[in-house]
Amino acid sequence: ISNESPNITSKSNIEFGEFGFLNEEQVDFILNRLRLSMVKENSVASFTAIMTSLILSINSEKMMTKINNLLNSMATFFHPSNTDIWSSLCAKFVSSFIRVYHERCKLEEDVGKYRKELYLTPDNHSKLVEMFQGPILVGSMSKDTKSATYYCSSLAYLLDIDPPNKFQLMDTVLLEVYTPYPHSIERESIALKQFGRIARFYCSTPIYRMHITNVMNMIINKIDANDPEMCIPSLNCLLCIAAFTPISIIEEYKDKDFYSVTQPALAAHIQNIRQGFHETEYNDEFKYAFGVSTTLFKPIVEALITKLFSFVPSKAEENELFKIAQLFLIMIESMDKNMFDFFSQIFISHLDDESAFLNCKDPNVDIIAEITGYMLKRDASLYSQLISMFAVKVDREVEKSKGNVRSKDLQERDNKMLFCVRVLDEVFRSEERR
Repeated sequence: ISNESPNITSKSNIEFGEFGFLNEEQVDFILNRLRLSMVKENSVASFTAIMTSLILSINSEKMMTKINNLLNSMATFFHPSNTDIWSSLCAKFVSSFIRVYHERCKLEEDVGKYRKELYLTPDNHSKLVEMFQGPILVGSMSKDTKSATYYCSSLAYLLDIDPPNKFQLMDTVLLEVYTPYPHSIERESIALKQFGRIARFYCSTPIYRMHITNVMNMIINKIDANDPEMCIPSLNCLLCIAAFTPISIIEEYKDKDFYSVTQPALAAHIQNIRQGFHETEYNDEFKYAFGVSTTLFKPIVEALITKLFSFVPSKAEENELFKIAQLFLIMIESMDKNMFDFFSQIFISHLDDESAFLNCKDPNVDIIAEITGYMLKRDASLYSQLISMFAVKVDREVEKSKGNVRSKDLQERDNKMLFCVRVLDEVFRSEERR
């Protein structure tokens, strides 16, 4: 497709037929051998090589039908309850197929100049989604984290080729996020993982933008410093959303009420999805609902700060603390000036009232100091205010003879002094870097 007269056609007279440069018997042999290798022999030499030969041979409906037949014959092997050595191979097969298909699409976009009739078509993309949607959504529930990750990653490759029926897939994942599973933490965490993998498509597709702040609010309510099983997937999903979402309230909608305007529109959209109606048109009603949805950013920021300070007295894992620090770093950089001013005001008020989170043994003060540094990196003018505030705090603690016990172990009575010193250290470092 990048050469007007490639040697393989001009000199050998080989035609690119229904199965590419292969014939039907060769394709059947490859597919049958692939199935046996995954299910019976539990070993595949090179998924990439096999997938490349198959995907570069797609040039007809017959080829897609044969691949669909292969998937149907292996349907039970994708199910998370049918776990064995083949589980990881099935996950790699799905991931490799969709990834190489995606590579072919991008290759045609980037270097394709000739023989447009050989290109993959929107109908091919739609068929691909129809074939692989089931295995991906079922397979992502695997208890094997690595296999589940293969399936979830495939979602992003599928949507990146912009299939005509992408709304069907996005609606299915969105519905999973909205559906409560009170007796299945695994199901909720899988829904968050799926949504996080394709969050950028929800943020960039107009019809879904009105859901973003509501989904963020729902996820924040699931965060619990003492429940890493749910906390880490929640923070990961928030990280993915925040990376593609400007934290800003649209000026013309700032006085509107989210719950009377946006909430009914969200409920109606979800109800339509449940009934099998996949809306694709971005109308004025959705645009208005999206504008009003941005008013939820203030409650979101306030709730996140409250959650952050709940991590200080907790026994949170290091991975949780790292994730929440990442989240605040991204969100601080994503805020416009008005939202950052609101954030800094709420955050500093929590810093000032340290009594609510320091009454414990070994408080996680480093996380607060780190985020204070991020805040100063964004706005160095807060330096003087923080210095003045903590100078008063340190003087007060010294007057109470705090920190005067000579011991290798920190005393709980010295928590406030420790907190002040650690935050001040970050404040001075930030000023020095500036």
